Amino acid sequence: MEDVAVACNVSKGSLYNYFKNKNALIVAAFTALMEKKCYIFFRRKKTSDSTSDCLEKVLIFIPKFTQKFCQVFPQVIYYDC
Repeated sequence: MEDVAVACNVSKGSLYNYFKNKNALIVAAFTALMEKKCYIFFRRKKTSDSTSDCLEKVLIFIPKFTQKFCQVFPQVIYYDC
């Protein structure tokens, strides 16, 4: 939490006003990233990519991202990564 507070130029106490603990912060960051990926997926659908191309990209991205997330934050995932 200290590293995040310094990077955001806020106090550690301020972070705890928004996030109950480190796990809550990590889950929120993961959720925000996945929402961004979903937005990109649907935006691409409106362009030239076919639905199957978009879906294939998402299906390739999710397992790779999840594996990396589990490696970096093993304490957040409560099931076997």
